[in-house]
Amino acid sequence: MTITKYTSQKDSIYTQMTWLYIFALLASLLIFAVSGDGKFNTFTDPTMQFIVREWFTNPAYAWPYVLIMGIVASISFFCVFTAYSIASPSVVSLFEYSYIVWAVLAGYILFETIPVPRTFFGASIIIGAGVYIYFREKVRGQMIATDTPNR
Repeated sequence: MTITKYTSQKDSIYTQMTWLYIFALLASLLIFAVSGDGKFNTFTDPTMQFIVREWFTNPAYAWPYVLIMGIVASISFFCVFTAYSIASPSVVSLFEYSYIVWAVLAGYILFETIPVPRTFFGASIIIGAGVYIYFREKVRGQMIATDTPNR
């Protein structure tokens, strides 16, 4: 997301979002073309089996949820891109760590999974590193936010 800060001076947020979705679509199509039929699903580890399994079409009842998730994701990307164009990445990234909390909640609600202790340990390392970077930049006196937005 740091690149968003640098490109926000010449590209609008809508342009950045368009390129994000174009590249995500192309990457997904490439991955589907290479491994979408599940031919690399030779692993015994359940996690790897889940990652390289055969792709499938969602059932009809799931499409409204997929549509809602897409709309919410688009709005959230718009907000994140706007935040990166206004503030320092070290500040905005602190708020992005809430994704970890939301992912844990979504995993529990949708899949009834409870994270193992090493997940919490890893999340604390990630969040701790971000907080350290924030305080390091604050001590160094680097600019945290611009006076006016770039766009």
